[in-house]
This record gives sequence, structure tokens and C-alpha cells, in this order.
Amino acid sequence: MTKNFYYFLFLAIIAITPAKAMLVTIPDANFRASLKTTFPDCFVGEKMETTCADVVNAATLEVANLSISDLTGVTYFTSLQELNCSGNQLTKLPALPAKLQILQCGFNQLKTLPTLPVGLLKLYCQDNQLISLPILSAKLTQLDCSNNQLTKLPASPVNLIQLYCFNNQLTKLPVLPVNLTQLQCSSNPLTKLPVLPAKLTQLHCNLNQLQVLPTLPVSLIELSCYANGFTNLPTLPASLQILRCDANPLGTLPTLPVALIELSCGMSRLVSLPTLPANLMKLHCASNQMTSLPILPVSLTQLECYGNQLTNLPTLPMNLIKLECFGNELTSLPALPISLMTLKCGSEGIFGGNKLTSLPTIPINLGVLECDNNLLTSIPALPVDLSTLSCSSNQLAILPILPENLTQLNCSRNQLTKLPTLSENLSTLYCSNNQLDFADLEAI
Repeated sequence: MTKNFYYFLFLAIIAITPAKAMLVTIPDANFRASLKTTFPDCFVGEKMETTCADVVNAATLEVANLSISDLTGVTYFTSLQELNCSGNQLTKLPALPAKLQILQCGFNQLKTLPTLPVGLLKLYCQDNQLISLPILSAKLTQLDCSNNQLTKLPASPVNLIQLYCFNNQLTKLPVLPVNLTQLQCSSNPLTKLPVLPAKLTQLHCNLNQLQVLPTLPVSLIELSCYANGFTNLPTLPASLQILRCDANPLGTLPTLPVALIELSCGMSRLVSLPTLPANLMKLHCASNQMTSLPILPVSLTQLECYGNQLTNLPTLPMNLIKLECFGNELTSLPALPISLMTLKCGSEGIFGGNKLTSLPTIPINLGVLECDNNLLTSIPALPVDLSTLSCSSNQLAILPILPENLTQLNCSRNQLTKLPTLSENLSTLYCSNNQLDFADLEAI
């Protein structure tokens, strides 16, 4: 009886005695310093107590951009659900906590990843040196593995809704899951895309070697496919709002959907545009072979049509803010809307000017006027808010009164004999190749 009494007493003492703390060394000084700051009660000197409640119960750990090269010790955070170790100097990761749901390890020097937790929902491993990925969690919904050296991807989890894999060395993509809504696979040597899921809303496949696009899902809102080898585009879904198809040898565009608000189709060998949707806000159709433009919708705010063979422009919408029409054969401009803030009808870069002999009334909101390389003999009154005036290589003998807010003036290669009063705000002045008196220039 006495023997049994002491045996049960021994067991009771063990049961109520606290477990002995386990102290471990965190090898990386920067990681250790961050942990000591976040979990001060879990350190004894320079060693971490692995049984400390704050360690075993921590749900998130934020150690980004701390110059950490070793994450040894993170495994002890057994309840961890989110780990952000982006922007460090990591070349490898230790075994990851089993309950982890979100892993952000981008912008490191990782070449491989460890086995991923089965419950992982989001993986951001972009901007590393990865050549392969491990098997992905069946629960994964978001994957960003862009800017690596991947030559292939593992099978895509059925729940994946976002896949960013641009700027790798992928020659093919796996079968895409039915729930995928966003796919960004630009800057790869892809020659073909798989069947696109019915729920896809965004597709970026720029800078590949694609010759043809698969059927586009009716849900698609944004399509960016510039710099491939397309000679035609498939039927565009009615839901499409953004289309960027520049730098393809298209020749023509299909019928544009009514929902479209942005169209960028520069360098596409186009000789004409189809009817423009009524809600279009941005139109970039530069560097084509067009001699005219269709009627512009009243909703348009930006028009970039430079580098074509346009001889005239249609009526400009009343809400237009930006007009870039340099490098054409324009002899006149239509009335400029009062909303206009930027007008570039001169020369820029490799593009020449036009053949303008006069300018219409300048809108009061205009801030930038570039009309170089034309045949102008005069410039109309300038608005008070104008900050940039570039009118070089014309036939100007006189300039109008310059606004007080003007900071940049280029009037070189004209026939000027005198400059008007210059604003105190002027920071840049080019006036060479005129007939200006040297004494006047010294006084400036």
C-alpha cells in the first residue's frame, strides 16, 4: 500500500512540474535581433526559449528587408500562419511550419524551395533564382513565381485563381485550373497557350513567341498581348475593357467590343481602325500606316496617333486632355477642346513634325505645347498656366507674351530678332540659330 502511494505521488509531481524550457541559438544575427524585439520575453540572453507561449502561439511573423541570410529557428513557430521574409539575402529556407497558409519570400536569392505545407493558400516567391518549384498545395489560390529561371511549372492546383509566372524560361504552361481568373505569363519563350478557363478576367501574354491566341473566354476584361507574332486576333468578348496588342503584324483589328475603354495598337501595320466604342477613353494607335481616323467618341481623354500618315484629324472630343499627333502630314488642326492640357504636334525622337502653318486658339488649361518642325509664322496667345513651350524649327519672327508660369522654352532655329520678357520661373532656355542680338542674350 505504501509502495503504491509513493508511486502515484511521483506521477502527480511529474504532472504538475512545468516542462523544462528548451533554449536554442538563432544563428543569423539580424533574424535574432528582430525576434528579440518582437518576442522579448522568449529570450534568455542570446538564446530563444522554444516553449515560450509567444513563440508557439504566434500567427504571423514579419521579417522582411532585414538583410537576413538564415531563417534557422522559424520551425519552432508551430502555429505560424503567415511568414513574410521578402527582400532579404536568403539562399535557402528551412523546413516550414506545418500550419503556414501564406508565404512571402520574394526578392531573395533562393534557388529551391522546401516542401510546402499542405494548407498553404498563397505563395509569393517572385524575384529569386528558382529553377523549379516543389509540388504545390492543393489548397493554393495565389502563386507569384515571376522573375525567376523556371523552365516548367508543376501541376496547377484546382483552387488556383491567380497565376503570375512572367519573365521566366517557360516553353509551355500546364493545364489551367477552371477557377483561374488572372494569368500573367509575359516574357517567356511560349509558342502556345493552353485552353483558357471560362472564368478568366485578365490575360497578360506579352513578349512571347505566340502566333495565335486560343478562344477568349466571355468573362475576359483585360487582354495584353503585345510583341508577339499575331497576324490576327480572335473574336473579342463583349466584356473586354482593355486591349493592348501593340507590336504585332496584325494589319487589321476585329470588331471592338462596346465595353472597351482602352485600346493600344501601335506598331501593328494598321491602315485603318474599326468603329470606336462609345465609351473609349484612351486610344494609342501610333506608328501605323493610317491616313485617317474614324469618328472619335465623346468619352475620349487621351489620343496618341503620332507616326502615321494622317493628313487631317476628326473633330476632337470635348473631354480630351492629351493629344500627341506629331510625325504625320497634318496641315491644320481642328478646334482644340477647352479641357486639353497637353498638345504635341511637332517632332519628337525619331518622328518629325507636321506641315502646320498655323495653330488654332490655345485652350486655357494647356500646360504643354510642343509644335517644333512645322511651318508656323506665328503662335496664338498663350494660356497663363503654360509651363512648357517648344516651337523650334519654324518660321517665327516674333513670340507672343510668355506666361509667368513658363519654366521651359525652346525657340531655336527660327527668325527671331528679339525675345519677349522672360518669366522669373524660366529654368531652361534654348534660343540658338536665330537673329538675336548678342547684347540682349547677355542681359538674360
